[in-house]
Amino acid sequence: MSLIDKLTPKQEALILVYREKWRAIALSTKRIDQGIKVFFIYFFL
Repeated sequence: MSLIDKLTPKQEALILVYREKWRAIALSTKRIDQGIKVFFIYFFL
């Protein structure tokens, strides 16, 4: 299996979209869903 050397123009354009999406998630002060919280506590502990 070879490593990717270069992104396509479409992939490069999507970097900005995903960066903004995950930045908004990281900075969000919204309360977390109880089901998700239980999943992560169980999964990581």
